[in-house]
Amino acid sequence: MLIDLLVHGPASRADLARRAGLSPASLTRITRSLVDVDPVTESDAAFPQRTGRPSQPMDVNVDLAHLVASSSRRPS
Repeated sequence: MLIDLLVHGPASRADLARRAGLSPASLTRITRSLVDVDPVTESDAAFPQRTGRPSQPMDVNVDLAHLVASSSRRPS
């Protein structure tokens, strides 16, 4: 997810979940823990939507000095 945000820029939780193949609830749990320790931030600006609650874009906290990423996928 962090790589996705770095490559594609700010995105809603719904978009991140869709691209990662995760349920929205799973992605919310992951992002909540990342927001708590600061590598990911929630923007106050909302993405415009046609219906429902406006989504808050998630982004990488660029104020951090270091970012470490890992993958649990094995190379093919």
